Amino acid sequence: PQPLSEPKPPPPPHAEPPGPLPVVTSQTFAKYISDSVRMKRPVVLVFATKGHHLVATCAKLQKKEEFKDAVRFATVVVGSGQERQLMAKYQIRKVPCVMMSTKADPATLRLFDGKLEERYLEKSVELALRSTVKAQPKAVPKKPTGVELVAQLSKDAGPDGFFEGCLQHQGICIVALIRGQGGPPPTRPSGHK
Repeated sequence: PQPLSEPKPPPPPHAEPPGPLPVVTSQTFAKYISDSVRMKRPVVLVFATKGHHLVATCAKLQKKEEFKDAVRFATVVVGSGQERQLMAKYQIRKVPCVMMSTKADPATLRLFDGKLEERYLEKSVELALRSTVKAQPKAVPKKPTGVELVAQLSKDAGPDGFFEGCLQHQGICIVALIRGQGGPPPTRPSGHK
């Protein structure tokens, strides 16, 4: 007698074929970006619902010879519950959308603000791949101090403007009245004590 072989288990009933792009979640995002930085490859990250045509469009771009091993394409499936932290981090309020980085700076993702059509996305990915410029840190305006603050508060309107500006200023405003040489003391605007 021949030994009976065990029957193969049936496939899971809800097994889904893998999507056309790798899926990134809030939990896998940091590793995905750090790998991109290590590989010096720009990232194209699609935020879309499952099965959205934009994912297929980006998968088509991924297969192009010039992008095949040079750009990292992935998707964040909106509606899975795994996207909330990433959407909050990048202040994404409308989907579908695409976030991109450049070859020079793979860790800095920016929202693609062009038309979500293949030709526009392809052009942007080409530019991202050629870019050698790193993002500049945002300039923080210098807070005025001393004479600059007084000039800003007075709006160049003399003592009256200064008193009015000082009263509206949201901070500490110290007024020192000093009698100068050769002139009367500054007058207070009417109604101020």
